[in-house]
Amino acid sequence: MEKAITLIFVCLNFLANAQLSPVITSWIRNTTNLVGYNSIPANVQTVQYNTTDVYVSCTGVPSYTIGPWANNPNIPTNGNWIYKFTRSPTRNTGALTIVGLGHVGVFSNGVAVYNSKDAMSYNNGGNWNQDAYINEGISFDACKGHPGPSGEYHHHINPSCLYNQNNTTNHSPIIGYAFDGFPIYGAYAYKNSDGTGGITRMKSGFVKRNITTRTTQVDTLGNVTTVATGPTIATKALGTYVEDYEYRKNLDNLGNDYLDSHNGRFCITPDYPNGTYAYFITIASDGTIPEYPYTLGITYWGTVPTGNTGPTGGKNTVPSGTTTYNATTIALEITSFTAEAFVIEHKVKLEWITHNETTTNYFLVERSLDGENFTPLSKIQGLGSKGITRTYSFIDENAVSGVNYYRVKQIDLDGSFYSSRVQTVLVKEKGGVAVFPNPTRSEVFIKFQDVSIEADVDILDLTGKIVKIINHTDGWNGTYRADLSALPRGIYFLKIHQDDKVFRTAKVVLQD
Repeated sequence: MEKAITLIFVCLNFLANAQLSPVITSWIRNTTNLVGYNSIPANVQTVQYNTTDVYVSCTGVPSYTIGPWANNPNIPTNGNWIYKFTRSPTRNTGALTIVGLGHVGVFSNGVAVYNSKDAMSYNNGGNWNQDAYINEGISFDACKGHPGPSGEYHHHINPSCLYNQNNTTNHSPIIGYAFDGFPIYGAYAYKNSDGTGGITRMKSGFVKRNITTRTTQVDTLGNVTTVATGPTIATKALGTYVEDYEYRKNLDNLGNDYLDSHNGRFCITPDYPNGTYAYFITIASDGTIPEYPYTLGITYWGTVPTGNTGPTGGKNTVPSGTTTYNATTIALEITSFTAEAFVIEHKVKLEWITHNETTTNYFLVERSLDGENFTPLSKIQGLGSKGITRTYSFIDENAVSGVNYYRVKQIDLDGSFYSSRVQTVLVKEKGGVAVFPNPTRSEVFIKFQDVSIEADVDILDLTGKIVKIINHTDGWNGTYRADLSALPRGIYFLKIHQDDKVFRTAKVVLQD
């Protein structure tokens, strides 16, 4: 049996009501009366939601140990924050919103996300704004945070105590949300935005400018502006000010793991198998030194609703009629979930390992071709265990060419159920079809190894609507060119077929 790929190893817990969106389920709720600094209740106290928004109530103090803060007289206080996040974030196609001072998002434990600036600029001129990591880093504690004058504890850079930053083989978890409603992940993700390419460190698209004097500044489009002269490079080294950086223009030649000027990208993640815009924490290759712009970039990618920014930001009122999210991590723990595809047989082997099964009735193995609509493949009876490890496996005998999405649903004895994260497997057909490049900004090429085959190509959006058709009568020499430049940015499916025979269904990400 010829192996094509071995996919993902991932550690995870099953969560109740996992069908809810991650903006509801990703918060670290305090269900055991944990306290943090100065006996302040830690993490997130409640998560409430309605059809449009999610309300996160928190103190702003984490459960991990924080402090001391060198040369910093401030101490953390209970902020009694109520942050509001939209459940339907959208891209901002107009004038972009500047990522300002103060909180610009919230980490999953309720601690504030700050941008790369501190509140000081050269001669108070507002042209050369100090980089917080360079100028305030001495006052960061071991968890890379510190309190501001208002008592709000926050992180400008990677929150190293929040998640396992040294896990370089798995996709980083969601560690927070920006105020435009899009998720913030740790530093590691799929290399390619379509969910393929293995796990790699996400890289900043910014570099230090090649300047000898501080007389000009450059925006993310490369426009140069003359400004009041800043301090010399000899007295203040490059990197002291955020304007010492510029966004590179040649990222197309560098690789798919470089981020845009917002410090994010549109991509597939384990939590969003259909794709989402996502921000990423950026760190240097050694895994410890932060890499500018650290959290969010200069502007938000999405539209920022009112409620969290400004003088009264983060003091929202929870409306009547909301639902309180009460799910807790259950005793069953899936410690690994692997998938392995085989070239010729079109089979995929799934394997999952459980620990401490106590109330499991059975498992449902489910598959999807679009990452959203799942069909049961098999019902596997739970073996039961308490404090021991069990291994389960299932072989999908009828996997299709292209991307297959799998999840395991654990059905409890009382009828409740818990769904795993979705895992993806690319099944390659020997002598089959190649679709490249992916992701793309304008076009893809569809190439058959067997040039005698003539096929049609239907291009569908996420709703299943055909938005473009390429007929084999349009010209064929073994390769099609599909021009996607007129389509809105997003995810599309290419159904490559000959009448009713489908050769491959390929997911393609069309990005800026």
